[in-house]
Amino acid sequence: MNVKDAIRETVFRFQLFAFSLVTSMLIFQYEILMNDRGVPIHLSLVVYSLSQIVIIFATLFWGKAITFARNKDRLIQISLIIRLVITVWMCIAEQKTLFILLFLLYHTVSSSIDIAFEGLMGRWSYRNRRPFGKFRLFGSMGYASSGLAAGFILSLTKNVNDLLVFILLLNFLIFLGNLFFPLNGEMEDPPAVRRGSGMGGKRVTALLFLCAVVVTLPNSFGVVLNNHYRTAFQLDVEAAVFWAGAALLLGSFLSEVTGFFFVDRLIERYGAKNIIFAGIGLSLLRWVIALFAGLPELFTATYLFHGVSFAFLYLGCVNYVREKFGESAVSEVVVNFSLYAGIICFLLTQVFSLILTYFTTGFILSLFIFICLLMLIFYYFSFWK
Repeated sequence: MNVKDAIRETVFRFQLFAFSLVTSMLIFQYEILMNDRGVPIHLSLVVYSLSQIVIIFATLFWGKAITFARNKDRLIQISLIIRLVITVWMCIAEQKTLFILLFLLYHTVSSSIDIAFEGLMGRWSYRNRRPFGKFRLFGSMGYASSGLAAGFILSLTKNVNDLLVFILLLNFLIFLGNLFFPLNGEMEDPPAVRRGSGMGGKRVTALLFLCAVVVTLPNSFGVVLNNHYRTAFQLDVEAAVFWAGAALLLGSFLSEVTGFFFVDRLIERYGAKNIIFAGIGLSLLRWVIALFAGLPELFTATYLFHGVSFAFLYLGCVNYVREKFGESAVSEVVVNFSLYAGIICFLLTQVFSLILTYFTTGFILSLFIFICLLMLIFYYFSFWK
């Protein structure tokens, strides 16, 4: 590898890290940003639900637009310019109604663009015979470190608005990276998506939906994670926040980074179908242990299964489709996988409020076990056997 290629790959890794860091910071520091603009908690919850709906439709739009665009990098650059303009406006907006509108507008070009870029990154890595997992793990690192980055900025400046300035800086660096090191210097014709047996086929759609369900369970449970620590283990708020942070660190950093580091080699050795089966099995085992965990330490330790299971299912699906339809399908499968996960996560979080009216979080864990068992049986008879 020459120096230019090494720099290019370093820039790609940074972009995945920065994309994930920006999106995660907006999610985890959402309440702080809204409170700083005087948005009451009941209204901020409504806005958050609306933002999830916006993300779902934006992912569908940008996924299709970039898939069939002649110049994919140019489209990403335009979306990043829009992000920069909106972020600058958010930095100076003091009126809460305007800030809410800008926040929702930002989400039309937020995680949906991250997902589209990740899909193109995956296609580039496979075409250049580079292990996608070793690039994707930088996205996991960005997600896991977002809380630490936000905490450092706030402790240093004592100004919530500086979080937006930091986000603005990262978006600018991502834009420069894509401008000088585009993913697709030479563009081919848009892929012909075959509805009967290709990406639109029922079999592939069922596989993506199945794996997205299993992957989304722990993400959706994050909404009630603090509540589970408080009610299941009788912890106070400070202790619950500490253990929830430890769980995020274990699941999204240690486990997920490790999973993505080794998954390419495991898929090459054992095959995508077997790795997907193992991913569902690990998720099932994780929720069984979580349900019967009598100590917060043991429950937190189950997050060690989370990242490995996610890496197995995510890249297992990507490679399963790639083996059947080629590298051109990679970007589309990444977008569709994330789209299904977003829809499922939104629906689950809405259902949780109803469940917790009558049951405890233990009931949700039991429901997760049933879902994983059902998905494992369905996968065994439909895909693995």
